[in-house]
Amino acid sequence: MGNIKKDLESKPLISEKDNTSKTAIVMVIMASFQMLVSSGIMLGWQSLANVIKSSGTYRFLCEDPSLPCMKEEVYLANLMSTVISIQMFLVIFLGIFMDLFGPKFMGICQTFSALGTFMIAYGNPQGNIDYVWYGALLQNICGCVYIPSFIHLANLFPNKRAVISSTLSTLYGFSSLTFLVVQIVYDNLSVSMSNVLLPLGIIQGLFVIYSFLLPNNTIQIGDKCSFSLKKFGFYIIKGNNPSEKIENNLNVPTYEADNSDSKSILTSKIIPLYNKIFSKLFVVQFLLELFLVVSVNFYVSTLSLQIEEISGLTTEKERKSVGHFWSTIFTFIAPFGSILGILEGFLVDSFGLWKSALVPSFLLISCALLKLVPAVPYQVLTFIAYTTSQEAFFSAAYSLFAVAIPTNVMCTFVGINLILQSFPVGYLTRTLVSLVSDEGWSFRDVNTMLVFPAIIVSVTYVKFLYSFEKNNRKNKSKVTNDQTVV
Repeated sequence: MGNIKKDLESKPLISEKDNTSKTAIVMVIMASFQMLVSSGIMLGWQSLANVIKSSGTYRFLCEDPSLPCMKEEVYLANLMSTVISIQMFLVIFLGIFMDLFGPKFMGICQTFSALGTFMIAYGNPQGNIDYVWYGALLQNICGCVYIPSFIHLANLFPNKRAVISSTLSTLYGFSSLTFLVVQIVYDNLSVSMSNVLLPLGIIQGLFVIYSFLLPNNTIQIGDKCSFSLKKFGFYIIKGNNPSEKIENNLNVPTYEADNSDSKSILTSKIIPLYNKIFSKLFVVQFLLELFLVVSVNFYVSTLSLQIEEISGLTTEKERKSVGHFWSTIFTFIAPFGSILGILEGFLVDSFGLWKSALVPSFLLISCALLKLVPAVPYQVLTFIAYTTSQEAFFSAAYSLFAVAIPTNVMCTFVGINLILQSFPVGYLTRTLVSLVSDEGWSFRDVNTMLVFPAIIVSVTYVKFLYSFEKNNRKNKSKVTNDQTVV
């Protein structure tokens, strides 16, 4: 009789779970589309810049407005550099707002994105205010924040957190194709720049409405979501499974990742954030991502020149032709490295963190060695290995964040991580370039120097994850034993 009573009492919960599961799927699908049209579209800036140049928007800067000129190129290049710098600087503040006000804050960011797109489409740069410049700034100001703001959705799928978080983070890279589509439509359908950007602005505008329907609190492990017009959109149904709560705080079970009223901001946010920033986890992943971004930025920014050096051709014209041809192919291949980022999420869910990290580690070391092969065709393998290892490592990192960082400080943590990376990344990349341009090093010399650090950071990262999971298993076993005794 007792079992029958329990079964009857559980039926409403099962029904509610099924309902909220459908809601969770809808939220993840919508977040995926929103990532594609709004998050990392600045990565495809060169395609939008081509549209802007073809439309003659900044041709008034040229001595002969009927012809393109260097001033136009420099202005657009500086525009991109400025927007990226401001985006990296503001990510910490936007992250704090996201943690304070929850996913609903994305409505503000999405409003900026949509408004920026319309300003680029219809703005006139020749007045007192360059509406295109400010439009590009607004359109991309929140780009980096989209990833951590949606990572908490993975908590709706406790057994699939890694694949959900890795998929959403990977779509940041894929969103660079948005402006490529814009350029293809513009080049082939003979439409104006305003008309080709109008659909993108409308889609982003629709996501403004959707974003303001999101909950005003982040989602924790064990929580469910549902939708009701009476509650003005999506709302959270708090979970009550303590074991799931502990699982979300793998190596710091002292602090729960929630925003309960009984907790002060000191104990619920500041102390957990402090512990995570000044931890081995932060240092290890920071050094790995720093090396990865610097080496990738150096390789990609000098790709054409490296191909020219490897080709061994004698005439300048032949070298430039080969460099342009191969760099174009590599640029097209780049976004598809994101596919491995999604697969990395499946590996994390299936085999754990340290075993799945063996894949990107192998790829990173492989491409460090492949760069030394003096044959142009092998550089295709190098580029594929670089793009896939980068996406896989970032996918693994966000999977780690999803399970090891309290959800209510996730955006702030990622913001601090990104802003601290931004300073040395630019300096170290310029230093590597100067070794070639000013010190007379060959690209082979620089690439040889980078092999040993690639091995060190990869092995260190895998070793850390192995210890991390080992300690977590001990903590979970201890908690289980304590609960059994009670």
